[in-house]
Amino acid sequence: MKIKLLFLAFALFFAGCKDSASSPDCSTVLCAYFRISLNVRYVDKDTNTSLLNAGNSNYQLADLKIVRGADSDFNIETKISEKDNSVIVLNGVVNGDLITLGNLAPDKFAVTTQASKTECCSVDITSLKINDITICAPCTDLNERVLVIKK
Repeated sequence: MKIKLLFLAFALFFAGCKDSASSPDCSTVLCAYFRISLNVRYVDKDTNTSLLNAGNSNYQLADLKIVRGADSDFNIETKISEKDNSVIVLNGVVNGDLITLGNLAPDKFAVTTQASKTECCSVDITSLKINDITICAPCTDLNERVLVIKK
């Protein structure tokens, strides 16, 4: 009898761990905001040279403008990458953001997401478009990837 109970306890323990690890119960977790971070480099379309923070560049981070719908309470945090001073890190991009560098034409970001199946308060990016051109679908490498926008 003790062996049966011990076996049953092990079976329940391992079954429970397997389910919670692969698909956590997020029903009691309040997630206020999903932050999406993108690394962007603006380059000259003819020469492929960086348009931002290069030695002879005409543009600086202050020239970057973000336009978002009036109903949004969140702002995009912008900074220069610590690894490469020609890369802009955009934290908080949402679907429909228009991003403009100086007097250049704006770029429209379209981000499609779904709730992560492996982590609470996280999203998986199912597609990213810039100016109606698909950059990735699905997008699994955006933390390391630098998106190049040619102007």
